[in-house]
Order: sequence, then structure tokens, then C-alpha cells
Amino acid sequence: MMSRIPNLLDTSAASVRSWFQSLHDKGLLYCLDDDPVSLVRIDNNERLFSDAAALEVSVTTSRILDSLGDRAHDIALDVLRRTFLTPQEYSLANIARG
Repeated sequence: MMSRIPNLLDTSAASVRSWFQSLHDKGLLYCLDDDPVSLVRIDNNERLFSDAAALEVSVTTSRILDSLGDRAHDIALDVLRRTFLTPQEYSLANIARG
């Protein structure tokens, strides 16, 4: 069976952004501080990740956080912002963050 979790080629900011975007496009983006095993979908209350997928996500998240630290949270947040904010709201949010 093919994994739903994309492969992360390296831990550069660009690769991590692409990885987060890919997860988001599949409805799988999650909070980096949460245990992937414990995540459930809000639409059907089923687990978001199988045991195998949760392990893949956990290992990849550790690689990302070890390399980028808190910058990883900023990248994930940016992926969400680009999805849910209008271009004007996105621009204002970036100005407000400094």
C-alpha cells in the first residue's frame, strides 16, 4: 500500500513548506506539537493517521523541528494563512508580525 504521507527530501525551508502544503492539500496538515497518533478528523471522528502513517509523520516532524526549530511552526502557519486569508488580509497579517 502506498503511503499518503509525502517524502521529505531535505529539511530546507522550501522543502518543508512544500511538504506542509502537500499535507494540507490532502487534508492532513496538523499541529506540530500534537502526537499524530492521537489526531482525529472532525467530520467523522476517525483517526487522521494510521499507525504506520503516524510514525512517518512523527519521524518527519522530528527531522523538521531538529533542523528548523520554531521556524517550522511559522512555515506551517504561513501555509494555512495563504489558504484562509484573502491577499489583503495575508499582507496585513505579515505586516503585523513584523
